[in-house]
Amino acid sequence: MKIQKNKIYTLLITLVIIFLSILLWNNLHIRYQPNGIIGDYSINNYSSLNDPIKYLTLILLPSFVFLICKIYIEKKRWSNFYIFFRNEKRIESEKNYTLKIFFFIFIILLFLEFFSLDFSYHKLDIFHSGQKLNSAYKSLFDNSLWSGSYITSGVFIEIINAKYIWKLFNFQSIGLVRFSETILILISKFLLLFLSLKISKIINVHENIRLFFFTILFFILIGFIDYDINSSDLIESREILNLILLILCINYISSDNNKFRYSFILLGALSVLSFFWSVDRAIIYNLIVICILMYFAINKNYVSILYVIVAITISWLIISFVLQDEFAFFLSNTISVLKEISDVHGIIHPQLFSDVSNSSRATKTIMVILFSVLFSINLILNDNIQNKNHKIKVFLILLSIFAFLSYIYALGRSDGGHIRQAFGYPSIFIVILILSAIFQYLDKVGFSLKIRFIEYYLLIFIIIFSANKMHFNISNLINYKINFNDYVYAKDKEFLEKNDLEFVLQASKLLKNENCIDLYTYDSPLLYLLKKPSCSRYSFLWSLGSENNQKKFINTLMNTNVIITNGKTDDWGQIPFNLKYPILDKYINDNFTNEINIGVRKIKFKG
Repeated sequence: MKIQKNKIYTLLITLVIIFLSILLWNNLHIRYQPNGIIGDYSINNYSSLNDPIKYLTLILLPSFVFLICKIYIEKKRWSNFYIFFRNEKRIESEKNYTLKIFFFIFIILLFLEFFSLDFSYHKLDIFHSGQKLNSAYKSLFDNSLWSGSYITSGVFIEIINAKYIWKLFNFQSIGLVRFSETILILISKFLLLFLSLKISKIINVHENIRLFFFTILFFILIGFIDYDINSSDLIESREILNLILLILCINYISSDNNKFRYSFILLGALSVLSFFWSVDRAIIYNLIVICILMYFAINKNYVSILYVIVAITISWLIISFVLQDEFAFFLSNTISVLKEISDVHGIIHPQLFSDVSNSSRATKTIMVILFSVLFSINLILNDNIQNKNHKIKVFLILLSIFAFLSYIYALGRSDGGHIRQAFGYPSIFIVILILSAIFQYLDKVGFSLKIRFIEYYLLIFIIIFSANKMHFNISNLINYKINFNDYVYAKDKEFLEKNDLEFVLQASKLLKNENCIDLYTYDSPLLYLLKKPSCSRYSFLWSLGSENNQKKFINTLMNTNVIITNGKTDDWGQIPFNLKYPILDKYINDNFTNEINIGVRKIKFKG
């Protein structure tokens, strides 16, 4: 009875601290310090440090109090943290050939789904698409990377993906870029399938039940991402490296031999490559790597630590040698983005438990993250390492760390889409927690013996279910080659709205003799559509931001004769250009004085 009282005291104190932390969230305000960047934060005198500090306070303060209560009220031992992560006896799961058969069946289903796709001819996003198209097109001309474009997401996303699929086909088209994006989605689905398999192998249940667990987990996880490249998914293709990291972690958790030791070389190499894949994902990846190294240290696995550190060091040396002069641009570009991007793009995070836009989505996500962290602390302090379910518990704790860190996606720009992205890993945590609890209970009550006779009928059910869920299309399967060729070789005009096409046709004639042009508009793909590289690094104006970058842009405009202004998406940021980019705006108005109007847009000529 005393023990129960202690647990109640812990719960009540923790709930009070959570309530106080929420009040603190809504009332904590750090003084804004002007930094020359005009955006939502500066307009509202709101520091970019506010939301990260509020988030850390809301998660870490209740977690710390909960931990203290567990130690001093419930008399749990600090040493449990060390004991829990000791992984002295790692025994591989028994080989399950039925599981492998289903794994290969699911691979076939994923391919069938992919080849059943309806190729989308939806109109080009005239705001965002240029971030990829312009930079990749310019790189085709001069082979530049960061020296030719200001990269804010990652060089793979903004340049390499589009550039090399164009090179592969020796043809530039919007259809090819979109097709390459569907390939990345397919890879993500494969990784989610492989992750489902790995998780299924570490859950300690009867093989019959394990098959059901694997099947249900797979179909839930692949529902977190779809082939609609315009939608915001729980898991995006930008998570590919982090999904690989999760799989590498399970490999280590689940085996006591050294066959995965060389995978730590891959872990270290990807730590470096992640910065070229996606900068914000790289932050998550490398913080997790630090946690992994601590895990190795607890287990006195110093050889694996050495593998990782050596792999990271050699990878940086190789990258710097290969990139040569571009490496310096990469460093300065990345530092600039990390310092400024929150102030440039930032949207004030909605107050929790309020009726403002996106509040309910943000509240739900943060509460699930907080729950995952508290649950993990409880697991560590209460678990017996000899428990047969220890492996899945270690993995759940790893997922809670992923969930905690991934909210960085929503703190820089707190709109609905980014908050939804941050809900991906918390969702995986909840799904695995619930499924593992259900199937471990079924195993405990002997349900596996009762389902033996229907095991082989499960395949029929899966095929029928998946056919409905994964949208197979026989006609598309038969005509895939024809549909593919029609799509990737489709002229860009098929993806343009009428007014955009009219502008491109007229402007192309006027600018046929220009070697390069620049944009002072958010209509970012215009350079690619006109088949003119940017004269500067700043073809994606939305990311320009700081006074320093404005001055750099002006320096390059000295050699620019033509600039396009007054785009149809220029009100997207709700801040007039003369306020957001005052230095640049003045220079353009003073120096580009001749203009021609084509629709809403203007083509301005110097002098």
